[in-house]
Amino acid sequence: MQAAQDDILREVTTNRATTIKVYMTNGISAENILSETVLDQLKANQKTLVVSYTGMYETEWTFSGSTIADVTGDVHLGVTTSESAEGISDLIPEDTATQIFEFSHSGVLPVGTSFMTELPAGKFGETSYLYHHNASENQLEYIGELSTAYDRVTMNLTHCSAYVLTDVKLPAGDHVVYPAEHQHEYKVVDEKPATCTEAGYEESVCQICGDKQVKEIAALGHNFTWVTDKEATATEAGSKHEECTVCGYEKAAVEIPATGTTEEPSEPSQPSETPSEPPTDTDTSSGNQTEDTTSPQTGDNSNIALWIAVLLSAGAALTGTVLYSRKRKYSR
Repeated sequence: MQAAQDDILREVTTNRATTIKVYMTNGISAENILSETVLDQLKANQKTLVVSYTGMYETEWTFSGSTIADVTGDVHLGVTTSESAEGISDLIPEDTATQIFEFSHSGVLPVGTSFMTELPAGKFGETSYLYHHNASENQLEYIGELSTAYDRVTMNLTHCSAYVLTDVKLPAGDHVVYPAEHQHEYKVVDEKPATCTEAGYEESVCQICGDKQVKEIAALGHNFTWVTDKEATATEAGSKHEECTVCGYEKAAVEIPATGTTEEPSEPSQPSETPSEPPTDTDTSSGNQTEDTTSPQTGDNSNIALWIAVLLSAGAALTGTVLYSRKRKYSR
């Protein structure tokens, strides 16, 4: 398969596509090997490689360069699919729909490796159950539930040997074990950062069991601050706009009104504690200034004139009376 390896390596290193798909013409057999060199280049170029084969069933391997941590060697792609296998079928109750996958690769797989295959039509329902065959203990170790809708199944694998897919959950016993609950150890394998206007996501895979989870990250929203475009003056208006400090998005500019003055108004003067001197009269006809010798006016003068008139009238009446009295006296 060296020629195929060279073709794959050339596609990974030169093709601008992020996903490279290749087809095997000699089936999913043990002689098909994905070299350590190709896996290293997938990691270096952050490419995804899909290796597929179409025979009785459509089958494909997927290796994601963005999730590969350490490359420990070549990966053997061969797999044998059957409904029964010596040493395994005896562990499964009768009348259980079963599909057994025996992989030629033995040992750890690159993180993020998955294997997809078609299933016999109508054999499984929408949900099935996957077990790993531990040959040394002769036990079936429960992995988890898988979707088998549309007669297809995808297994996220961390290591290879033999796996059993059943249509029902097997009862626990000496040869069927269910591991104790463990704390997931997730590693981020794919992500899209959130922006001011678009949501992002973060996809993680448990390094122990291969469980995947996708967390959505809400859009961040804009963080606006005011930016002055033109300062306002006493006679001319200015302008300013709001601008996002994260992405640079700008809102429409708004007017800054003219200030209307160039200096601050002065404070009003306080009244003097000492009264100012009265102003000096001015002779407007001659332009000569003369000293005012009259007493200052202290009230209304109309009442004084009235009293003077009254006193003069009273004096005149009294004088007349005296003269009249003397005249009568002498006439007797």
